[in-house]
Amino acid sequence: MKQNTRLFLSALLLTIGMTAAAQPKATYYSSADGKTKESLKIALGKIVKNHTKRSYDQLKTDYKKVYVVPGTTQQVWDIFSDEVYNYSQTSKWNREHVVANSWWGGTKNNAYSDLFSVIPSEVMANNHKSNFPPAELTGNVKYDHGHIRVGTPKSGLGGSYNNAFEPIDSLKGDFARIYFYVATCYDDIAWGSGNVKSEIKRETWPTLNPWLYKMLLRWHNLDPVSSMEIQINNDAEGIQGNRNPFIDYPVLADYIWNEEYFTTAFDLSSAVLYQHISGEIPPTPPTPPTPPSPDSELVPGELYFADYFDSIEKGEDDNTGGSSNVWEGDDDFVNVVAAYQAGGAVRLGTGKKQGSLYSRQIDCGNSTNLFVELDIKGWSDADAKVAITIGDVTQNVTSTNRMSDGYEHISILFKDVTNPDVLEITTSSDSKRCFIDNVEVKAAVSALVLGDVDGNGEINVSDIALLASYILGNDPDGFVSAAADFNADGSIDVGDISSVAAYILANEAAEALRRLW
Repeated sequence: MKQNTRLFLSALLLTIGMTAAAQPKATYYSSADGKTKESLKIALGKIVKNHTKRSYDQLKTDYKKVYVVPGTTQQVWDIFSDEVYNYSQTSKWNREHVVANSWWGGTKNNAYSDLFSVIPSEVMANNHKSNFPPAELTGNVKYDHGHIRVGTPKSGLGGSYNNAFEPIDSLKGDFARIYFYVATCYDDIAWGSGNVKSEIKRETWPTLNPWLYKMLLRWHNLDPVSSMEIQINNDAEGIQGNRNPFIDYPVLADYIWNEEYFTTAFDLSSAVLYQHISGEIPPTPPTPPTPPSPDSELVPGELYFADYFDSIEKGEDDNTGGSSNVWEGDDDFVNVVAAYQAGGAVRLGTGKKQGSLYSRQIDCGNSTNLFVELDIKGWSDADAKVAITIGDVTQNVTSTNRMSDGYEHISILFKDVTNPDVLEITTSSDSKRCFIDNVEVKAAVSALVLGDVDGNGEINVSDIALLASYILGNDPDGFVSAAADFNADGSIDVGDISSVAAYILANEAAEALRRLW
């Protein structure tokens, strides 16, 4: 049976299976019919903007009707982690803006509490995602919680951010369709106002920065609409009164952001629900092996200490009066001074008194090179300034993020530390108040880019030439012997040439497939 026939039958069965459920009314998208590119996006925006605003507090009740694992009545549907928990476990999950609300300054507008884009998330996954954009990552992954990873984005991705989050392949389309919805429904809010970094602009088209919409379009077409997305779309409409067009008609994303279809008008009469532009699922490109980072770079390794302040439920971290409850410490920070509860975070210091956190004894093994990582932001009118001490080394850190912004994730390398057994974080004397979250101490490990024999940061045919020259008895200038054992078998021989060649071919094949689709 041909692939198209199989897909047609699958789509037919899906359509039959969904007939008992709500679907878009025949006239819901009629005003978008015949439109192209920017005019199509504007028309869709007018359609989806017409909805009932939910309050942030109402969302938790709404979730019980929308984000429910099929076959259960109390289990939370969470695309940020592979954790399983019920709605009653309120310390395990919270409400996460898939598109960071700091990107528009955090104003509590319709986007702040939209059922399609503010969804349930496991607490730690939510905290680590922070206000980062989605992107494909390098091998430098700082956090992995099953469904998303956080780390360094690949070259050309991430925009103005040094960190990003990457979903697993089977959920990349889900995230892409949420971003497309937000960019369409809320293209007129204050994206990037003030000094806030945003990968979305206040404009009718393209709204999403080019690197972002091109990547999301690929994610969207590689991961077709799931039955769970269809259920969410139908159930959310029953509460909020609008739908996500890119779930109903995935082809819309290509008509708006794929240059090959900029002059193609959307034909509602021929559009098929839940079908992508080609009617087929594109093949998944082969994934080349990811060599480690350069030898000159130290990257985070084993985790020695962590406090995510999950037990703190009182207080808030986005207003001057929301963090007045004293915090007396926990099992990780056993001695604190002028510390206050701030809703899953800690406020350090008062207007007159410096605040400090002193950790328990930390077992760092034999490590003397360490990374201290934390999320930090300042008060309403002051930068966040802290001194971080581990062992005998102190470093000062400043963040310009304010109370109304998202946290800034900071990673500080401490080299040649003596007696790294206690971590201390103290606010500065001239900026006494700030917010702290997600504190970690990790080993700093050295890694090598295997295969990058000439040390230019790329693995290509010049590395194969140097390998061959070395095996033939030469020792060419610039030869990096430690990087030559690509297959890590303990010797440098023709097997390494084969491995490097396979890596290069896999990369080229992946890029060719991306261009094709």
